[in-house]
Amino acid sequence: MKRSLAILCFLVLAVSACKKEDELSEFVPEFEVFVLFPTEGIGDRSFVDGVYEGIEKTVQTVNFKVNYIIPDSLEAGEQWIQDISELKSDISPEALVIIVGSQYTSALESINGHFGKHFVLGLETTASAQDRLFQVTFHTYASSYVSGYISAQKASPCKALVVAGFDAPFLTEYIQGFNQGVADAGGTVSPPQFLSTGFSGFEMPDSAYRFTNNLLPDHNLLFALSSGSNQGIINAARDFPKQRYVVGVDADQSWMGLTVVTGSVIKRFDKVVFDCIEQFSSGNLNSGNVVLSMDDGSTDFWMNEVVMENTQIPEELIKTAIEKEKEFILSSGGDI
Repeated sequence: MKRSLAILCFLVLAVSACKKEDELSEFVPEFEVFVLFPTEGIGDRSFVDGVYEGIEKTVQTVNFKVNYIIPDSLEAGEQWIQDISELKSDISPEALVIIVGSQYTSALESINGHFGKHFVLGLETTASAQDRLFQVTFHTYASSYVSGYISAQKASPCKALVVAGFDAPFLTEYIQGFNQGVADAGGTVSPPQFLSTGFSGFEMPDSAYRFTNNLLPDHNLLFALSSGSNQGIINAARDFPKQRYVVGVDADQSWMGLTVVTGSVIKRFDKVVFDCIEQFSSGNLNSGNVVLSMDDGSTDFWMNEVVMENTQIPEELIKTAIEKEKEFILSSGGDI
């Protein structure tokens, strides 16, 4: 029978040595965490893997049982959210449910806080405020600006281009920040190109490879905003006969192309996940929404030392990027 959901349940045993030789203490989890991933699941080397790594690090210091849910389709994931109130924990009546990805925003909106006794943490979701829901999103203009400015100097004379999974509103800050950084460094920017019309653009590395091959003759710097498809973009740049450069996203993607990746615009999912789970454990995780940024250290541009050897990011550039981000947010009708 085809299952609509593939549930990977990992019970991480954090054991410590007892005073008696060869005797181990029994691991007793204090609570349970359910994590709903997008359909592409673990292995995108980007957003999802960043969250997964953060959770796996957190279980080393906080006692809990974690269940990873990877739906076969977006519809299956949305149905899982609809049934949150019926979710049963083996440990306690209240569990922490982590929803990963903006594609689940509509499903969260539709259930209007009917989470039963559970608390929900939304990573990159933007539903309206609800009781027992805490949502975390990120401003990425500043870190993208720095990536464009620094990378354009490496690729001089720079002809840059953004290659994104699809034309999604949540990618706007990345695109605008990067383009402005390249322009302020003296480079030129072409209009962004999109792999698809929906979230499938984040999980098609083979198509991304072919798509990127057609762009590389006229561009020497690409900002890869395609999550799981970034492997194809980076491979295409690496295989191109002339030197080309790529900026990665969400997690450090330098290892995917040590000779072509200038660095990655990263989000500190590890810190966010740890802080939220620890707060839930102590009963201090409250409802609300928060937007993190480079100004508080939650986003950054991590350089690849192989490509960017001896390159330093001037403190004044970071200050400029943060100020430009604030100007962009205000001009877009947002709050700082």
